[in-house]
Amino acid sequence: MPEIIVEGINGFRLREASLTNDFVDAIAKTTYDPQTRRACGEQACTTITTKWAWHTVSPEVFARAYHTAIQHYQTRSRRQRIGYLYTGMFGWRVREIKQRIRAGVLKLRGSL
Repeated sequence: MPEIIVEGINGFRLREASLTNDFVDAIAKTTYDPQTRRACGEQACTTITTKWAWHTVSPEVFARAYHTAIQHYQTRSRRQRIGYLYTGMFGWRVREIKQRIRAGVLKLRGSL
C-alpha cells in the first residue's frame, strides 16, 4: 500500500523477499524507540483520518460503482435489460409464470 504507508513516517513496509527480516526490524525500531513508535502511530492516525476517511473517499467509491453499473447495463442487450428489470421488480412471480407457461398450465393470452 505505497499510497498509504510512508516508510518510517506512518508505518513500515514489509518486502515479500525479506518479510521476516523487515518485520523483526520494524518491531525492534518501535520497541526500542518510544518516540518513533508514538510519532509513527500519530502520523498513521492523521493519514487515515484525513486521506481515507469515509466522507473523503465515498464520492469516489460511489462514482466508480455508478460507472461500473452503467457500463454493465449498457453491455447487455435490450431483452436482457428488460428481463432484468422485471425479474428485479417481480422476482419469484416472473419465474413462476415462465414455469407455468412452459408446463402448459397458462396460455399466454387471457390467462394472465
